[in-house]
Amino acid sequence: TYCQIIKTLLLFRFLDSDSKGLVLLNRFCDYFDIINWKEYLERVIPIISAWSKRNKPSSVDIILEKNNIYEANYAFLQKLAMNNYIQLEDVDYKKLREKPLLELDKTTFRVIHPLFISDKIYKGLYFLLNQLNSSEPKIIKAFRPWYTSNYSESVCFQQLIKYSIEKFDVRFFDNELNALGIVGPPDCYLRLENDIFLFENKDILINARIKSSYDFEALINEIKKKLVFDNEKPVGIGQLITNIKKLLKKENKFDEGFNPDSTFIYPILVVHDNMYDTIGLNRILGVFFYTELMKLKTEGLDVSRIKPLVLMNIDTLIQISDILKADKCSLKESFEVFYKNFKLPKGRPLEEKDYAKTLIPFSNIIMEYLNDKLGRDWRSEKLFKYFFEKANENS
Repeated sequence: TYCQIIKTLLLFRFLDSDSKGLVLLNRFCDYFDIINWKEYLERVIPIISAWSKRNKPSSVDIILEKNNIYEANYAFLQKLAMNNYIQLEDVDYKKLREKPLLELDKTTFRVIHPLFISDKIYKGLYFLLNQLNSSEPKIIKAFRPWYTSNYSESVCFQQLIKYSIEKFDVRFFDNELNALGIVGPPDCYLRLENDIFLFENKDILINARIKSSYDFEALINEIKKKLVFDNEKPVGIGQLITNIKKLLKKENKFDEGFNPDSTFIYPILVVHDNMYDTIGLNRILGVFFYTELMKLKTEGLDVSRIKPLVLMNIDTLIQISDILKADKCSLKESFEVFYKNFKLPKGRPLEEKDYAKTLIPFSNIIMEYLNDKLGRDWRSEKLFKYFFEKANENS
């Protein structure tokens, strides 16, 4: 929930600063009959609090007081309440994420499940904005690419990197490299001494019917199309491999301090949905990456300094951002901890427990590592306060 609130703050801040986004934000406020986006958060967050503060493991009801703001509160909660739910028409729970409450009577609403409330704060917000944008007259012709390019990458991803990593030798984002005439740059090129971190940011959706089909081959083919090659066009892993190849062939002209003979390269794929933390997906994508990397080796390039792929959820970056900022744990340290799951003592056969370790997502490994290193209360609210103050500056 904390991560969803952070992303929502960034999203509202972006909409406030973009000409098309501002028109869409006005349409959003009209839909809920509120003055501004802050009022939306003021009304939604207490629903989360009601669930988290419950004193027994059962459903939670929100009971409205019959006071001078009853009508406004009732109208707002009605917009979040489910009516006539048809399961077969809701393959990906979009309707439940959009409307996570049940209206029991004129003063009582029941929380269906906390996950759907949490999703409503940010993920459900995307679907609602897309729906509002589709109303005539349409504000943005192609909403999804506009959203992922202008917000997911240029705001959410970039702002988190800037906040988390303040000390660096070289840092370029793709828009800066594009301005320098670099073709097909990484979404972020970061060099810290003799370590380069190549980031590819992918806010992608997997077709709901493919996800629910239990067809493993169809799912893997869809993931390959989204994260490796799309009709032979490199995406995600393919883009990482392309930029690694340029670095090894010394085609890099924007970082004079790069030395292919002494620099380690860390490839990172950043995704924007918790479903990509599924057990084993990191291993599958790691195999795809390794297969493409070996093709560079057959071309005569030295790939010995290329590290394994890291699949990182943007929520994980949010959670560890204050730790990175305070130098309590570095990017390199966190990734090396992850790589340890792939290393076995020489001469020992691969046992089932060893294989299982290679399936654990990066997010689980780094959280447990930080719990052991710093204790279980290492999380901070500094990131929230920082972005909330920034949002206030623009409003």
